[in-house]
Amino acid sequence: MESDNLTRISRRLYLFGYLGLPILWIILILYFQYSLVDKVNLSPSVKQDIHRSKIAVSIVSFLFLLWLISLRIWKLTSLEIF
Repeated sequence: MESDNLTRISRRLYLFGYLGLPILWIILILYFQYSLVDKVNLSPSVKQDIHRSKIAVSIVSFLFLLWLISLRIWKLTSLEIF
């Protein structure tokens, strides 16, 4: 029963991360990978959610940094025109 509950929680955190809450992916990674590693044998679906969350956090972080850099470059070039 506990394994089913953990699977349901991990699936919800993973899917709700796509609704614009990528912090849930970080919570999923920290909670399941680092706090429950020794306590519970995780099911393959939970491990898959953790792996997918790591990839998603990496992609979102990269795109966010790219967006910040492009805004900074655009701001500097627009100031040079005036």
